[in-house]
Amino acid sequence: MCKIKIMIKIMIMIYWPQQTTVGEYGESEAKAKTLKPVMRMFDLLETFLWTPRGGFALWDAHRVRLARSGAFFGFTIDFSKIREVLAHVAAGLPPQACRGRLLVSRQGAVRCESVVLDAGCSRARSALCCWSGANCANG
Repeated sequence: MCKIKIMIKIMIMIYWPQQTTVGEYGESEAKAKTLKPVMRMFDLLETFLWTPRGGFALWDAHRVRLARSGAFFGFTIDFSKIREVLAHVAAGLPPQACRGRLLVSRQGAVRCESVVLDAGCSRARSALCCWSGANCANG
């Protein structure tokens, strides 16, 4: 499980010598140029259910969420490459329900991981217990 740490730096005061030729707006622009965003490396993640009869459950909703997240964070999302990877993964899955994790990097690299769901898990609990490998049959 990936954890994303978000660090927010708050600058309370930046010392900048006052110059009579630079107005306050110009001064604030100059100060803003000294601040640089901290880029964190992370992948976009979609977790989904796959079944032999239904394929990838709620794929349209996953696709929309992935597109919105990609646009927000500035990721390159190539849905034809994603479809290709998912088709390859689905071809190798057993005839049982599986949990899949689709990961997309900022540069557009796509990878997918899958695991067979434990038969004792209910659909509602499968994401919690089966993905972690816990035995769900006992409740």
